Amino acid sequence: MKKEKITFLNKICSVLQQAFEGFKKDSFYYFVFFYFSLISLVSENSTTTWQEAIGLLVRVCTMVILCWGLVSTLRFLIPIFKYRKVLFQVAVWGILIVHVFICTADLFLLNYYEQNMSKGLAFVLFETNKSDIFEFLEMHNREKSWAVYFYLALPAIAYWIFQASFFDKIRASIGHFFFASLIAMTALFIISPIEGFVSMRALQPTLTFLRAIPEYQKELKAYQEIADNVRDFNLEHKVKSISPSKKNLTVIIMGESTSRTHMSLYGYPRPTSPLLEKMRGDLYIFDDVMSPHSHTVPTLKKVLTYFNKDNEGNWYDYPTLFDIFKASSSKTYWISNQETFGIWARFGTVLGNQADVAIFHDRVVSSRDFRKTNAYPPDGVLLSYLEKVIQNDTTSNQLIILHLMGTHGWYDERYPENFSRFNHKVDSSLFADRPFLDSAKKNIVDSYDNAVLYNDWVVSEMIKIISKKKDYATAVLYLSDHGEEVYEYRDMFGHNEISGSIYMIEIPFFIWLSDTYKEKKPKKVNHISNSIHCRYMSDDLIHTILDLSDLRHEMWDSTRSVINPAFDSTRKRIYAGKEY
Repeated sequence: MKKEKITFLNKICSVLQQAFEGFKKDSFYYFVFFYFSLISLVSENSTTTWQEAIGLLVRVCTMVILCWGLVSTLRFLIPIFKYRKVLFQVAVWGILIVHVFICTADLFLLNYYEQNMSKGLAFVLFETNKSDIFEFLEMHNREKSWAVYFYLALPAIAYWIFQASFFDKIRASIGHFFFASLIAMTALFIISPIEGFVSMRALQPTLTFLRAIPEYQKELKAYQEIADNVRDFNLEHKVKSISPSKKNLTVIIMGESTSRTHMSLYGYPRPTSPLLEKMRGDLYIFDDVMSPHSHTVPTLKKVLTYFNKDNEGNWYDYPTLFDIFKASSSKTYWISNQETFGIWARFGTVLGNQADVAIFHDRVVSSRDFRKTNAYPPDGVLLSYLEKVIQNDTTSNQLIILHLMGTHGWYDERYPENFSRFNHKVDSSLFADRPFLDSAKKNIVDSYDNAVLYNDWVVSEMIKIISKKKDYATAVLYLSDHGEEVYEYRDMFGHNEISGSIYMIEIPFFIWLSDTYKEKKPKKVNHISNSIHCRYMSDDLIHTILDLSDLRHEMWDSTRSVINPAFDSTRKRIYAGKEY
């Protein structure tokens, strides 16, 4: 019996010894995995009690045990293959790279926007195009590049130093102590009476990101169905026009990241929209409109379809604006200054291709030049396309959607040099109540205001071009997909959903009508004029557009059209879980 016990204990000791040797052999993988997970975890945890401190320690050890188990499993399984060493390196490094990338993104989100990786953010990453990513990284790289580089380089530097012979004894002692601690913590997980100690939060960014992938596969399937035109909403003979005019033109100018709080048209102290102010008498300016999201893609999925926050299912379960207009025998156009290359920009590309005529500027110019610069040209490039459509198309009913880059960051790349007008050294009083702004941050505000100024010129020029179509009942609606925060009250600029603010969702929204429209539809004009102070959220835009265009469909709801007398102004406006 004693021999059997001794043999059993020897086997346990042998297994533990082998595991420890494996632990030392793969220590670099554990170190990198541990470092990036620890930074992501500690950055969002503050310990005020001993229970919380122990809980944090347990979570950290959970992370290392999981990594240890994963690497050990790979070492156990991969030897059955011929090229086991290569496969092991590929598998482990693949896992590390994905985990490091996601933990870095999670830490970045925490530091800049006080939010963690979520399914919604993962979707935004999936949908964001290459140029947007480069611009976003450049935008924030100008602020804190040294911190990012140090964060990424530190584990390699520390591990390299720790491999010096001087640390041999220390490394061996730490290795034994660390290994013993992991075993002890494993036991603690099993018997721990303290609720909440065992947590997967250390791996949460990666797990959340990975869980979003199958959900996104459904999005890709929907995109493919739209591209292949296999969706059938049976709209034939279900959309009718009640317009008293035989010729109708509806134009939607979709801005990007433009906050009405930076437009002098809405009272901003700098003259950022002088041309639109001159047109004020011809504009119906709505002063209480907000977007449902502070990111482009989730907003457009609501704005350009019947899908809204009150509906069940997904956006692809509902007809788009193009579906409705095409069923009414209207000629449809999509003219965009946003990128369409590769696997990026999927929603805008797929939706735009639904139009009878889709014009993407990046497809017209040399793709090589566009990719080389990783930047968009100013929105003025769209004017020539619009001019040709207005001059050449004589179809009775038309829908034109212009998708701008607007004032999207990086701001100083949104306008030509001659629109660089604002200088914080001259307008110092504008920043008097914001002591947290240094010169570099004031430059960012200047750049954003310059971008708003250029956007003012682009939109006013578009309206001038459209106004040449004299014999059409024309309605032009301008709005932005969402707003932008630019150091209004805290040390942050940009837009996000979790720590969002009112500045990220307060959008400009105004309508211009041709003389023919006013003559043919005086009652409609009166309703529009009486609606400019209504509380409204743009997720119901499709109902307003159909009302503006005098199109009717069974899903159209007059209580959701802001220009209709039956509009329900008591509807709750929810953004990021809060009512506004």
